Amino acid sequence: MISLTNKKYHILVLVLLSLLLFFWKINVIPLTDGDSAFYAKIAKNIVETGDWLTMHYGDAGTIIDKPPLMMWLTAISFKIFGFNDFAVTFWHSIFALLIVFFTYQTAKLVFDENTAFISSLILITSAQFFYQARSPLQDIPLTLFILLSIYMFLLYERSGKLGYFYLSPLFVSLAVLTKGPVGLALPAIILLIYMLIKRVKLPGILHVALATMLFFAVAAPWFIVEYRLLGQKFLDLFIGHNFGRYLKPVDTIGGEATKYAAIQPQYDIYSYFLQIFILFVPWSGFFYPALYYSFKKRSKPLPVIYALSIILFFSLSLNYKISRYILPAFPALAMITGKMLSDLMINGDPDAKRPSILSAILTLLMVTVPLLVLVFVLFFVRFADVSGYYSQVIVSFLIPMTLGLVIGSIVIFFRMYRQAFDSFLIFTIIAYLFFIFDLSIFFPRVNPISTFCSRINAVAKPSDIVCQYMGTDAHFMIYYAKSNVTFIRDTEKMKELLLSDRKVYCVTENAEAYNKLRAPLKERIKELGKSANYTLFTN
Repeated sequence: MISLTNKKYHILVLVLLSLLLFFWKINVIPLTDGDSAFYAKIAKNIVETGDWLTMHYGDAGTIIDKPPLMMWLTAISFKIFGFNDFAVTFWHSIFALLIVFFTYQTAKLVFDENTAFISSLILITSAQFFYQARSPLQDIPLTLFILLSIYMFLLYERSGKLGYFYLSPLFVSLAVLTKGPVGLALPAIILLIYMLIKRVKLPGILHVALATMLFFAVAAPWFIVEYRLLGQKFLDLFIGHNFGRYLKPVDTIGGEATKYAAIQPQYDIYSYFLQIFILFVPWSGFFYPALYYSFKKRSKPLPVIYALSIILFFSLSLNYKISRYILPAFPALAMITGKMLSDLMINGDPDAKRPSILSAILTLLMVTVPLLVLVFVLFFVRFADVSGYYSQVIVSFLIPMTLGLVIGSIVIFFRMYRQAFDSFLIFTIIAYLFFIFDLSIFFPRVNPISTFCSRINAVAKPSDIVCQYMGTDAHFMIYYAKSNVTFIRDTEKMKELLLSDRKVYCVTENAEAYNKLRAPLKERIKELGKSANYTLFTN
């Protein structure tokens, strides 16, 4: 049982737990997200072409709409560690650990050390944060830089030292270089509301002007150089897409039919408020009672401003409500929840007892049951054809997670609050460890593209055609294959290639389309490998 009040070991426990959950087996688990492979390929292109300015994907004519900071860092790790999945994940695991550390420091500054420790434990074990810490996208570094900008501003407010005041816009500029305008919008909204409510005095017009100049000195050069190199094309792509995606839908989630269908605006502004019940597991049942508790106690306003500003900002967008977009709010979600649990377990605040009972009810009704239903629908209905491959991973994860949710909730009714917290925490850690271990074994069987590409790389000649037939995209193949990859969705074109004089190596995950393709070609197709729905074939 972890001591919550022994402050001497707080940082050590957080670091060790972060290392275990964020670093264990990152060298053996292939990339599990197509977007991760997309950005990894861009970093790979930087190293191979030597072009550190314009971010390319696929060929030199394909530029992307994201700033370069994370691709630069990934390219540096490629140069140090070579082209492997550990190099892709390395920085994100470190940044996730830093988020935990600075969540502790921020919560300690706003509340106290016990609340900081509990908040950090909550953050480490929250589902979406755990997943994103092991999924190398821009969301973890964006979360870190926004958190640091707010933490530095708080240090300035408390100490009056100008160095902290200047560090805040510096981290905002890094957030912009990570994910564009949203890196400025989110901390600006949070800090502006906070300054108005708290009536924080700024150091004077000269220092504000110098801080603004520092922000532009760090954030602007890459944008200026890219505009000089690409002209109007850069403005149309970067500014049009980054600002436009907030006001119109550009993202999709789903299968091939969804991926290429017309995208409709997403008016469901309530979506993120419901998603929290899944994304913040196992603590999601506590968040809304803790939010109520925070308002009732008139607690320190920053965490509430922090969380709600980010959630509302993305809720008002007409783009698809992708879960990872609200990840920057998670340190604040953890602090809000951590404050109520700290007052309940350590301070014995009677006002926290009723919200805790409500938390237990919400955990049982709004978290446990929907979680079980979601897993059943996803893996035994929608993905029934590959559910056998996922069942080992899901079952070994789901049993301890469900036990923790149920036991912890029931124990709360007997006012055993510390035992309930331990139940949520320990069973969740066990669930994640099972998940990591099983994923390292079974995911390469479910998505064997890395293995298939290794086989292709060993035999394919420069004149051969390497392709992916059908599917939602070819990001995994484009990253793992040494040859240029052609993405083919047209059956007749695929037949022409297989009947041509050129050697073709192709991967497909669409078993139905592959069987229809193979039937008329008979002996022309030779299978080189098969796993789950994936088939590697040649002519």
